[in-house]
Amino acid sequence: MTMNRKDSPTEVRDLYRLYVVLKHTFEALYKSGVVELRKYGMTPEQAGALILLKNIGEKATPAEMSAWLFRAPHSTLNLLRRMQKLGLINMNPDSGNKHMIRISVTKKGDEIYHHVIQYNSSINTFYCLSRRDRQKLWSLLKVLRKKALEDLKLDSKTISRLTDALMLPFSNVKDDSPVSHKNKTLLYSSR
Repeated sequence: MTMNRKDSPTEVRDLYRLYVVLKHTFEALYKSGVVELRKYGMTPEQAGALILLKNIGEKATPAEMSAWLFRAPHSTLNLLRRMQKLGLINMNPDSGNKHMIRISVTKKGDEIYHHVIQYNSSINTFYCLSRRDRQKLWSLLKVLRKKALEDLKLDSKTISRLTDALMLPFSNVKDDSPVSHKNKTLLYSSR
């Protein structure tokens, strides 16, 4: 954090507390997801990649996955290789370019995808918030996320792609929300 000279110690303390509660909330959500995904022998990273693959479709490549997942290429390739060993995906050379690998989801991967997307306890946690509160939280987190990505000195195209990646799992869901269609990931309940 870059401290502004006019920030009081109280302001700095409050900002730190806000950061800590956000971090702890994420970690608690993450750990609840870990416990649930163990039923399927998966990690949250594998579940995220599987959800992304299902939504990108047959045109998915390791390089594209790396950009969408905001991970280093070698890290993404290792993740995909582990998923292939679990029988969740296939990786095959592209028919038109032998230097390119295409990724597809297997039948087993498809079955697990449907369980993961529907019964994710981490997502179910958000039901404790009203729709209005989820909309407020969504708006505030988008502002924080945008600033964090800008601080990483990412170009606007990359930021846009990362933002679009958030929407993929529900890009085919009809929006009944009074807010933009881009808010589907958190606002799908009628609560």
